[in-house]
Amino acid sequence: MLVSSAVVPMMHVGFLPVIPGPITERATVRHCVTYFQSMSRQFNQESLEIWCDEHVFAFASDIYLHETNKFSGLFLCMGPFHWTRILFRCQGKLLRVSGLDDALIECGVFGTRCDRDSVERQPLCTDPHWYADGGGLYS
Repeated sequence: MLVSSAVVPMMHVGFLPVIPGPITERATVRHCVTYFQSMSRQFNQESLEIWCDEHVFAFASDIYLHETNKFSGLFLCMGPFHWTRILFRCQGKLLRVSGLDDALIECGVFGTRCDRDSVERQPLCTDPHWYADGGGLYS
């Protein structure tokens, strides 16, 4: 556990908890959330922020919403990497049905599958027409 040594009205405490089981199970996430609530009481904190990844956030927010009175002092957060990933996934679903891929192919900007691959995090566009002129815009 890391505790700041400055004497100020607010103390910053950072720690990485020992997780008693697979974090992909709801019971494990509930155990951790209960532990964080107990830790918050031990430090006499009215609120405590908990930073999670996307999967744990889904379980923790569901637990929080079903037991709001018990966990009212907890503030669940998800990092910007995971929010960006969700945003790209939503954009990919929107673009897939918009016809943008057909328009870009007809204009000669991309070859087939290039726009979808870039949205779905594929490493490279694999269409041979794209590489015909060295990866230029016009093939």
